[in-house]
Amino acid sequence: MQAGFTQGVPNITNEVELGVEFVGFYQQFVKAFGIQGWDLYLTGESYAGYYVPYIADAFITANDPDIHLKGIAINDPIIGDGTVQQQIILADYVEYWNNLLFLNNSFLEDFVCISRPDQGC
Repeated sequence: MQAGFTQGVPNITNEVELGVEFVGFYQQFVKAFGIQGWDLYLTGESYAGYYVPYIADAFITANDPDIHLKGIAINDPIIGDGTVQQQIILADYVEYWNNLLFLNNSFLEDFVCISRPDQGC
């Protein structure tokens, strides 16, 4: 499958290789547009939670003097299994924001108990 102007067959098998490939692309981009030494911030949202850390690590590992990685930002990242990630934080979220959700005490207690089966409710 190809998108846009992509040519060739993908040849990476994991996120570490993806980071290395991205660094190679960016090194060529820097040379082509003469932006050596510019500050670089990697950003993303949602699924970028999987990729931005690997790409940042690849930049750090490359130790290229022409690339100055200054920071990363990930908005609402997915950092693990999406279902588990939501279920783990849901009870804490509901408890914290209950002053805005207006859930009655018996519902809140039952909800938290169901959400945290390891606590033996």
